[in-house]
Amino acid sequence: TDTPDLRQAAAQVGALRLEAGKSRAGLIERVAYTWFNRLAALRMAEEAVGLATPIGQGTLAQSVTASVAMYAGQSGRAIAHAHLALDAPDVPPGFGYDSFVTLALAHLQQGEVENARKDALAALAAQPNHSDATALLATLLWRENKRDEALALLDLHLRRDARARVRVERTRRRWNIAVGLAAAAVL
Repeated sequence: TDTPDLRQAAAQVGALRLEAGKSRAGLIERVAYTWFNRLAALRMAEEAVGLATPIGQGTLAQSVTASVAMYAGQSGRAIAHAHLALDAPDVPPGFGYDSFVTLALAHLQQGEVENARKDALAALAAQPNHSDATALLATLLWRENKRDEALALLDLHLRRDARARVRVERTRRRWNIAVGLAAAAVL
């Protein structure tokens, strides 16, 4: 099919077709990962809007910007905006846990494992049952070959927090949607 949009993106389409020819499964995985991150960023934005009542709009904007930047792979920008959100004067005690998780993930993207651990622990200090912070700590343990500790942490979290089980199922569904979108895009 020849459309103005395809002609404008001819180089990108060609690169995708070449990549699909080399490894169709790899391309589907990469596109699924991209779509999953976009869906996750939207979920974080929706959650942030729900939290907008107790915090100021400036803080909310910085927090959402940090999350979107982190999911776009712009870890330096994510770190800067997360710090702006955490340092804002209108952040009440106990809030900021999502910004700490964003910081942790951005530090992990930069290979700064100890900073990632510190920020994930700060998120859990502010919100003890935070699923993303718990999952991140489990990931760090897993990467350190502390598999039993990682699985025990996740098991304890899932037993303690019924909502976490629902979030795990939602994440699984989002991943399946992302894989479906990716497969459709590659076909």
